[in-house]
Amino acid sequence: MIMAWLLWGALAIATATSSGAPAQVVVRFDGNRALPTAALQDLVHQLGPALSDDDGPERLALAVTALYFDHGYVMVRIDDPTRASDGALVMHVDEGEQFSIGKVVVSGTTPRRAERLRATLRTHAGDIFCRATVAADVHRLSARTHTAVTPLTRLDTEHHIVDLELAVER
Repeated sequence: MIMAWLLWGALAIATATSSGAPAQVVVRFDGNRALPTAALQDLVHQLGPALSDDDGPERLALAVTALYFDHGYVMVRIDDPTRASDGALVMHVDEGEQFSIGKVVVSGTTPRRAERLRATLRTHAGDIFCRATVAADVHRLSARTHTAVTPLTRLDTEHHIVDLELAVER
């Protein structure tokens, strides 16, 4: 498989060659202001040949949503990708506001153990919300406690805060 990658502003082009003829997918992003275009273009590059599949646009929309969640944009909205008259895949992004972490609480255990567990977390009050970091923290706590851990969030849309409770199963 050979991939070529070209970058122009909010434009990303992925070319993939597999068993058939080369397929080129042009993706344009509309509405991205907070995240660098290069980060979005990198997603297109990572998905490469999968973009030409029937579910490629949906896969890209999910990847773009995850990227925004990892940068604190928990209210991001990605419209269904559309095809422009020139054949390009157009992704409209409504970023919303960036959210930070408010309170971080570990529940379902003794207060003393909860504090020890909380000290092992990488998610801290004041950090920009990052879905991947919260997921890693859930995995870490689950491994330490040998039980399921459920992340519960409360959004304060007025102050752009996400309070996080990591509930340890008893």
